[in-house]
Amino acid sequence: MGGRLGLFAAFFALLLVLPGKAPIKAYELEPFLRDGRAILLLEGEISYQEEGKFLDHAAKFRIDELWLNSGGGNVDAAYKIAKRVRDLKLLTRIPEGGICASACVDILLAGVIRFVEEDFSVGIHPGSAFRSEKLQDSVIEEIQEEGREGAIDVIVESEGRGSVMTSEWIRHVISMGASMGLVDLANSVDARCMIFLSRDEMLRFNIVNTAPRPTSKYEGPLCKQIICDPDEVHPCLQQ
Repeated sequence: MGGRLGLFAAFFALLLVLPGKAPIKAYELEPFLRDGRAILLLEGEISYQEEGKFLDHAAKFRIDELWLNSGGGNVDAAYKIAKRVRDLKLLTRIPEGGICASACVDILLAGVIRFVEEDFSVGIHPGSAFRSEKLQDSVIEEIQEEGREGAIDVIVESEGRGSVMTSEWIRHVISMGASMGLVDLANSVDARCMIFLSRDEMLRFNIVNTAPRPTSKYEGPLCKQIICDPDEVHPCLQQ
């Protein structure tokens, strides 16, 4: 039982992007220059391996802006990237047509100046390790083999890790200067759901801390605002 619970606990470090089988692009770091500014574009799934690549690039090369186009990934890796982004006092930006969901939002918040261009999709969700299919399989196996005791172990472990994950996120949101209302909104839905924010919501929660303000013709996020169906793929990820 201990071995399986160790595996179970390890998977709690994972926060995957969306319910179900939403595709995630392979991670890429693309540096380029625009108007004399050094831009680094981070695309794809965030993981410990990619965290190392980012930190290595940041140590060797100048970066003025970090552009994000990611559905999320490992939240611990995102926190480490975010810390470096804030230490370097970088500007963060979601380019036109980009998506930033789940752990990607934690990196976005680290920018001392934060921009979101038009045709964006920014998604948040409650902290939950059960987005990992591998963890779900591990939990099912534990309960099947250990019965009632296994189920109790799963509940105790999940409640403990859930509390830690939530407190870590609250600490991160506050330290980055965003509003606690962001956490309240995320926790207003089932852990399997993703909420896609409007520009008004991003201004209200200080995710975006720059002009321009929303225009009267703005119609909200491109895609359906809340997705909970495990088999539903977010339209913005069908790229």
